Amino acid sequence: MDSKESSPTIGGDLCLNAASHRRSIYGIIATSSVSDARVQEIIRKVQSFAPSAFNSQPIRYTLVTGDKHNQMWDAIIEAAELILKAAGERIWTAMQKSLQGHQAAYGSLVFWESGEAQKGGAEKNKSATPQFLQYGEHASGMARLLVWTALELEGLGVNLQHMQSMAPVEAFMKKFCQVPVDYSLKAHLNYVAPDTTELDQHASALAHISPASHVSQSMTSLPGNSPASTQMTRHLRYSSELVRSPDSPYSRPPMQFTTREAALIKNFTENMALWADATDMNRHFELEVPRRSLYFPVLRYAVFAFSSRHINRDKADTSTEALEYYNSCLSVLIEAVDKASGHIDEETLAAIAILRQYEEMDAEDMEMHLTGTSRIVNSMSEFDFNGGLGEAAAWLCLRQDIYVSLTRLRPLRSNLENYLQSDIFRRTDDAAYANRMVYLLARSLGSIYPSDSSISNESLESIRLDVDGWFDSKPAAFNPILESGRNKDEGKLLPTIWVLSPFHSVGLQYYHIAKIVLAMSLPIATDSVFEQIRESKKVERTIRNHLLQIIALASSHAKAENALFTARHSLSVWGSVFTEKLDQDMVLDFLRHIQQKTGWQTDSLSLSLQQQWTQDTNED
Repeated sequence: MDSKESSPTIGGDLCLNAASHRRSIYGIIATSSVSDARVQEIIRKVQSFAPSAFNSQPIRYTLVTGDKHNQMWDAIIEAAELILKAAGERIWTAMQKSLQGHQAAYGSLVFWESGEAQKGGAEKNKSATPQFLQYGEHASGMARLLVWTALELEGLGVNLQHMQSMAPVEAFMKKFCQVPVDYSLKAHLNYVAPDTTELDQHASALAHISPASHVSQSMTSLPGNSPASTQMTRHLRYSSELVRSPDSPYSRPPMQFTTREAALIKNFTENMALWADATDMNRHFELEVPRRSLYFPVLRYAVFAFSSRHINRDKADTSTEALEYYNSCLSVLIEAVDKASGHIDEETLAAIAILRQYEEMDAEDMEMHLTGTSRIVNSMSEFDFNGGLGEAAAWLCLRQDIYVSLTRLRPLRSNLENYLQSDIFRRTDDAAYANRMVYLLARSLGSIYPSDSSISNESLESIRLDVDGWFDSKPAAFNPILESGRNKDEGKLLPTIWVLSPFHSVGLQYYHIAKIVLAMSLPIATDSVFEQIRESKKVERTIRNHLLQIIALASSHAKAENALFTARHSLSVWGSVFTEKLDQDMVLDFLRHIQQKTGWQTDSLSLSLQQQWTQDTNED
């Protein structure tokens, strides 16, 4: 019989409808409307046909439900606590709630990759050996999508989590689930009934499912009553879905660039995008912004304006072309915000952040878009903090807000609570660690310049401990690969610091700024005028030492040009601490270098510092 005649007709729409039904479900309850046996059956079916390179079948599954699920999450939370507390008590408090939410699920399906299966597949297919690590990721991703979709179609609520970024957590889960040592953790799905239906008693089970093993169960009882349901929310992974619906910008043909516009896009990608991506592992401004500029005029004009301003930085008249693009962007931006009905898409937010960078290049930064940007970020929900372009723009906006708070000595406009939704507090990569320091500096400024209350000594001490904890527990990659002190006798006025990546430059610079901010906040608890003067000079030395580190880090990595801006901002606030002529000349040379290299205006800052130094000398 013809195989086509014996097979059911399954159209593409059926597959797409099933996949599009899949959503992340949070606010879950510890019940399941689907039996454990049915879930196990679904897993086995997926295992039987899920694609993998050369049919290597490297994916393994562990199903954990009921009491064992609670036990597993108790230990996960305990293991995660040590890591997350190192990032700050507030971070741990916020993340603890998230982890407890995962524990509230009925069950977790843990995905593993078998190292032995990968090794065997690579040995049998030696020509493809270098690609097998990537092949394993492909197989894992397809298996997760298939299981997730099937469970949702069964009526379950599901969300995908990744705990392998914390090594102690993975080590515990391997021991708890009793898997072979060659297994590596890939992800897990939490699942529940997405309604308030209460079930009778359930069995607790710990079941391993792989091509070579059957299900083993450990039976216990759950309490008869389910906990109260919390609000269920659905959200997509990305706040801007790149689909060709009739209303989507992607349904239109991409815009064609003129020769000049192509040069502007190229300049942005090769230069200013790197500034924006200073703490973004996924390089959204370098990779996503140029691509989306093909479809979104507001983003395209923002890029053109900023890039033109940068290209023409050495010319006498830099205003005409850049200003034309700037005004075009404003026109589109006003229309977009007017139509937004309270929700701004991530392309618009990214465009506003880019316009802020454009404005910062002027000697007199009027902060025209800072207030609007802060309001938009403050209105962002968990829907938007998803690791996409919107979140990348939000972190850029926070760094811009820090710059203004630092240089204008005023409260932040950003709501820092929103940033706790980011997964950077769960991840352990270097970019995430750098962003944690950005957040800690923002907290420091928020305590020094509170918007609604006086400075709290307890709050400052907590932040001081968190900042020191960040430095003490920082990954080894943050340590300079080359470091030497300054030697004024040999004419070496700056320390030498080389680091591995821009992430490390940013993280360390923000650490030194936080130390300055916190040092200045320490009260001088003495009535003695002499002691007050001595303590003031001690603080001044502390500021000078950290400021030298900040300037040195500005040249620590060729691709970390944004570190130059951070040093410039720091000098605008504390540059007066350099009282010796050699140091002052070094600062002026450094500021000229910044303007020549980046186009950021520094002439007015240089003049201001010289006036301060002259005044201080005359007063002495």
